[in-house]
Amino acid sequence: MKGVILSAGKGTRLGHYTQTRPKVMMEVGGMPVLEHGILLFKKHGIEDICINLHYCPQVIQDYFGDGRKWGVSIRYHFEKELLGTAGAVKAFEEWMNMEEEIMVLYGDNLTDCDLTAMRCFHKEKRGMLTMAFIEEKDVSKSGIIAFDSDYRVVRMVEKPKPDEAFSHWVNAGILLLEHKVLDLIPKDEFYDFGYHLLPKMVRDGMDVYAYPMNGYVISLDTPEYYHKAKENFRLKQ
Repeated sequence: MKGVILSAGKGTRLGHYTQTRPKVMMEVGGMPVLEHGILLFKKHGIEDICINLHYCPQVIQDYFGDGRKWGVSIRYHFEKELLGTAGAVKAFEEWMNMEEEIMVLYGDNLTDCDLTAMRCFHKEKRGMLTMAFIEEKDVSKSGIIAFDSDYRVVRMVEKPKPDEAFSHWVNAGILLLEHKVLDLIPKDEFYDFGYHLLPKMVRDGMDVYAYPMNGYVISLDTPEYYHKAKENFRLKQ
């Protein structure tokens, strides 16, 4: 299995915290958020890792190098123009075997999701793509989903307006996809999981499943969220 950690975001809303470093290099618990993601992959046996770069790319490369220090192998791809979350995964297609599954993690989130259990769920459902989900009160910054009794996703809206919010189940930013999903993503174009790929797959009746994860997902979108993330992380240890 290959792992992709999406790490190209600048984190504009974080102000001075990201003036000289990407959002994924902000520290929580004494290490960059991205390092937490790499260690999570390693814990669950995912050692071939792809990381996309855009803002302050050298900060990430200088810190992690080839990944050997963490017992993993890291391959980078620099995006001169942002490709979106799905387009970023597509950029690594040539490094991925057709028989391999691909685990995608949004690098600016902290999580303790059981990736091994998620993979077992994915294999049991035999779908094209599985997304982990959690329940959130405020869904305005997330992709909301509805699913049937078998956890098959039947509806999805990204960042809904108040009158569009039909659920409090949200995409947790952890995806497991079959290699053939890459065929649905245009090359060298901006293409997003939340706005483009996932809604299209659901509308077209493709087998997209929602994994009911245990544990936490903590975002770092604003200074307020960042301070809250550090406190929540401390309390969960």
